[in-house]
Amino acid sequence: LDEEEMKAALGISKPLGGRPYSEAVRLAPFDAEQIKEALRAYDSQVREQIYNLALKNERFRDIVSRPSLLQIVAGLWQQERLSQKIDELTSAFVMDLFVRQSYRREGLKDKDFPGIMALTTAEREYFMLGIASYMASKELPNQISGRQLNQTIKQLLTAIPDSVSVNTPMITGEVNRPL
Repeated sequence: LDEEEMKAALGISKPLGGRPYSEAVRLAPFDAEQIKEALRAYDSQVREQIYNLALKNERFRDIVSRPSLLQIVAGLWQQERLSQKIDELTSAFVMDLFVRQSYRREGLKDKDFPGIMALTTAEREYFMLGIASYMASKELPNQISGRQLNQTIKQLLTAIPDSVSVNTPMITGEVNRPL
């Protein structure tokens, strides 16, 4: 796709015949003071550690100067001990931690509804990766039809190895029986 076709597909081109549209907005990276200001609601220790590291470490500053990643880093800073993993920090590493933490959080929510067969963190990851792989193999955009989603889930459910469910650590509090 060329740039105009891409904009039309995303709904960010000029309005056509009353159809909904939006305009793309590019956010400029934060400078050090904007990073500190954006972290004003966080614990002062988290705010100062991130701010000071951003001043000293250009690669880290590149990550946290992006507003969306800054909030993710700040949210995971203490829980994931990110200050001890500075050499590993990349935007991909941060997003991977965020996704895994989201899987865990959703898995723990499921404990509040006994009797419903909830997915464990590992099962949730299995299905999400399977759906993403299907979408990539079919060169789909960021959307999948309901029919395609149901078909993909059925195929994944048929193929899921017991080890995905059984290898759930007991410490997470999730069920570890085969799906």
